[in-house]
Amino acid sequence: MQKYAMVFSAMFLVVAFAMFFGILFFNLHQLISGNKVVWFALTNSIMLIGVGIFFIIFKKRIILYFENYRREKQI
Repeated sequence: MQKYAMVFSAMFLVVAFAMFFGILFFNLHQLISGNKVVWFALTNSIMLIGVGIFFIIFKKRIILYFENYRREKQI
């Protein structure tokens, strides 16, 4: 389970970073002009990067919570 959690976190971060750099590269002129949709997408990509880093940092604790939940459900 730990291997799958790490793979998920890494894939999640790769997609989030790709989205972040895609927004910066393709929509930089709209960011400068103040387009609110592009700013919203940029904010979402930054938040997704934060969630991915959170999953990597607290991976063991999250896995422990899932295992405890599975054990309690069986009892």
